[in-house]
Amino acid sequence: KLRSPDGRRFTLFKGGADSTRQVSLLQQIVDAAQQVSPANHAAELCENVPCVICFDEFAQSAGLACSDTECRHFVCAGCLDKYVFAQCEQGASVITADGALPCPGHTAEGKRCQAAYGSQDIAKHATAEAFQAYWAHRSRMAEARIAAEMEDALKAKAETEARRSEAERQRLQIVELLTLKCPRCGQAFQDFENCFALRCPRSNCNAAFCGWCLADCGMDAHQHISHHCQVARTLNPRSPLWGTPAQFEAAHRGRRQQQLQQHLSRLDGSLRVEVLEKILPHLEHWG
Repeated sequence: KLRSPDGRRFTLFKGGADSTRQVSLLQQIVDAAQQVSPANHAAELCENVPCVICFDEFAQSAGLACSDTECRHFVCAGCLDKYVFAQCEQGASVITADGALPCPGHTAEGKRCQAAYGSQDIAKHATAEAFQAYWAHRSRMAEARIAAEMEDALKAKAETEARRSEAERQRLQIVELLTLKCPRCGQAFQDFENCFALRCPRSNCNAAFCGWCLADCGMDAHQHISHHCQVARTLNPRSPLWGTPAQFEAAHRGRRQQQLQQHLSRLDGSLRVEVLEKILPHLEHWG
């Protein structure tokens, strides 16, 4: 027979070789149940504990204890209302990022308690006026958080668009840089025949320039090509004024590679990758 929490006795089983040990185990279960019985819980709520704000003692039922199982910092109902109003004023220093009210207690080491009161705790233990102030405070925090997230999203979008615009601007600069053109007026050309001493077809320009290195040679490019152009002397030293289409492509492939490397070296890594992706079709066309 066992004794129930209300004092009554009842028979659970009879006999058995191991009955003594089973009775002992079951009695331990009953004892544990008695410790968490409603009567014991009610008695615990009637015990006086000090308020961490005013330091007066109150029954635990007359206030709110934090969720930290070790500290269980207690705040009386009167101090709780004042604490809620103080923490929920606009501009007040609130520790938690989402606006939940932190426990005002401190640990034995003097550090701020990390527990926070949930909305249900405030609703159960604070007055209607205090809870209204708390809810308005949480609503402001939520609106501010949404506004901050929206601002971050718009900023990220603007940065992405700016980056795209910058990548496109860099692409256009590279295309302009690598296009074959008159060094004086910018008139583009694709290729030519015969002599490498070229002349711009624009009547208002008529510049003479080198077909090997695109140097502006004033009114005549022959002297430059024959004696000074390093590209001509490297690719066709015997007859620098003349060359094959393959030699012409080789000369400008090397020039483009050098100019492209110099331009890309001035860009940061991520922008450089974006620009390269944009100019790949041009690079394939130029060989």
